[in-house]
Amino acid sequence: MSVTGPVHPSWLWLGGVFASPAVGKANAYKEKHSSTNWTQAQAQFEADYADVIKFDKQVTSAQDDLDQWVKDNPHWQDSGPYDPSREDHTNLVTDLKGARQQCQNTVADYNQRARTYTLRDFRAADLPQQIDDTDPATDCAPTAH
Repeated sequence: MSVTGPVHPSWLWLGGVFASPAVGKANAYKEKHSSTNWTQAQAQFEADYADVIKFDKQVTSAQDDLDQWVKDNPHWQDSGPYDPSREDHTNLVTDLKGARQQCQNTVADYNQRARTYTLRDFRAADLPQQIDDTDPATDCAPTAH
């Protein structure tokens, strides 16, 4: 004797609940190994690493500009609050802070992507697993001359 008739909605829901872990893993695996994800992930790691190197150099350049300006303007601290020289100094300090922040943000983005399931396996072999903040080339700090 067979039972025929409509399937009760709670059985469909319950089946979905039990199948969801396997379906979720399969979907994540498919997304991770898609050609689009692979190529975009590799390109993003390359771009982020190049940006970290570039921003680290900009930090050094911004520090050099500030140091040179202070050397060329030894009495800038004697100026009034609205003096152009004080504004110049403030702008140079802001440039330095901005360069450091941009560098640090890019390091954080790279490191976060390097730990993400769908991205971490698609970093080129010559790129670091994580950005080393003690390496002078990637520490987002001015390099001494």
